[in-house]
Amino acid sequence: MLLCSQEGGPYAGKGTLLHLTGSRMEIKNFRWNDRQKEIFFVAAAVFLLAAFTLQLVYHAIRTSATVDEPDHILAGHRHWQCGDFGINPEHPPLLKLLATVPLNFRELSEPPWECGSQLTSKFDAFSYGSTFLVENGVDWVVISARLAASLMSLLLALLVLSATWEMFGRWEALTALAIVAFEPNLIAHGSIVTTDMAISATSFGAIYALYRFGKDPTWLRFAVSGLAFGLMLGAKHSAVIFVGILFVLLIGDTVLFRRSDVHLSRRIIRQTAAFAGMFVIGLAILWSFYGFRYYAIPSATESTISVADYIKENGRPESVASLPAQVTAAISHTPVLPESYVLGMADVIAWGTRNSWIFGRSYTTGQWFYFPIAFLVKTSLALLLLLPLGLVYLLFNREKWREGMFLLVPAIILFLFASSSNFTTGVRHILPVYPLLIVLASAGAIWLCRTLNVFRYALVALLVFNAIATVKAAPSYLAYANVLWGGYENTHRIFVDSNTDTGQSMKLISEYLAREGVQDCWIAVFMHPEMIRSVQPCRPMPSGVRIMMSRNLIDPVPSVIEGTVVLSAPTPWW
Repeated sequence: MLLCSQEGGPYAGKGTLLHLTGSRMEIKNFRWNDRQKEIFFVAAAVFLLAAFTLQLVYHAIRTSATVDEPDHILAGHRHWQCGDFGINPEHPPLLKLLATVPLNFRELSEPPWECGSQLTSKFDAFSYGSTFLVENGVDWVVISARLAASLMSLLLALLVLSATWEMFGRWEALTALAIVAFEPNLIAHGSIVTTDMAISATSFGAIYALYRFGKDPTWLRFAVSGLAFGLMLGAKHSAVIFVGILFVLLIGDTVLFRRSDVHLSRRIIRQTAAFAGMFVIGLAILWSFYGFRYYAIPSATESTISVADYIKENGRPESVASLPAQVTAAISHTPVLPESYVLGMADVIAWGTRNSWIFGRSYTTGQWFYFPIAFLVKTSLALLLLLPLGLVYLLFNREKWREGMFLLVPAIILFLFASSSNFTTGVRHILPVYPLLIVLASAGAIWLCRTLNVFRYALVALLVFNAIATVKAAPSYLAYANVLWGGYENTHRIFVDSNTDTGQSMKLISEYLAREGVQDCWIAVFMHPEMIRSVQPCRPMPSGVRIMMSRNLIDPVPSVIEGTVVLSAPTPWW
């Protein structure tokens, strides 16, 4: 029995049923009723969510700790343990608190200083973060924290499903979920303890909440928007960019799309007041993550360090004279934001410039073309090929321009902001554009399905091909490159940064060495020195991370090295 869909979306509708009975074939027309469509939709959505979840779990288990995770995990544990926000202030607490919930149910070996007794240096946070993992069992701690952090990814998937359904329709929502479920960047960064997926999920949630508030400005939707603002602020410091974007969206929606007898100026004033109220709610939620306490150290009665001194100690001293540094210093003298949050803003300024490496060439600052190339290389073919259809769809469907504004304006502003920055070290920095573009691409895909019947078969084939390509790349999701660029095996020829390796391949290296029977080997790797011996058998060589972050002396290396040498791709970058 063969089913061929011919009406509605690419997955359901009126079609032809070929019923084979012995040597006789009967051709019957049929039409799916609403109940059958609903069952199919639910089953497909559950299957896609399950596929996404399984890939998140697989990546969490099969890869080793990335360079940032030990610091984040130790910091989250200290947040819970005694409200110590003097460790890892460069990132707000939301994701760290979520990821380390499982650690609260086990006795753990602690760092050698009393919790909350000092402002922990970046060196100690990274170094003792690795020791914390080793002493408490690397796999147990990392995998537990990653699985908890993955809840943010599932939240994003559900938000994309709901938003696409409300904005465009049910089949568009299912297509969007199919792209999300097999988008390697979302899987990779959605199953590690870093803040990129947290800001992606919460910023998309804030945009969606504001979209719904604009449609029907009820008190409930106002409160939900405020909640979304707070979660976004607690996710990552780049949320301050989205605050401006959200205000632009609200005013743009008021001016361009709201139909009311109230004078325009009064509508703008009213919406500005509503936005201010949402921001105040969000600010209160942000404070709640810090326990409604100003000082970063629990027992402190005065500021531990000034913004200027923090920048000098943790980054480029010349940044102290910059305008952002001066503004941050002025904010630190007011009680508007928690001290730890302000120090995080200072950290962003201190580390606002890094070297970029692309196509075999190193640059001392960020380059405008970095993120466009990173997007083209790292993004799945399904999203790359369907995105232009979304743009064409908006061109011919004026009644959906409001939805287009809420999807395109944030993506464009964030893309331009990132491309103009000096911080170009991975596609993860533009991860929040992905859910926005996925929703738009899905709308364009289903529009063309309804316009041109034959395209529905091409769409299904593309989504299946995309799923197979992503699964074949597992667990190398972090190093993923689409087939146009040679796949993940060739990503290192284009990038030497977090697009390729951040220490996640140690388990795979150990398996390779065991499989090949290699016993005499050396390694220069992009990971913390205290963890090297616990996750692989090779003798460590000096490398940038090892020199900067090790509490121990570098092991002597003979003038002539014999045996196998393993090099991490980002080693030259450091």
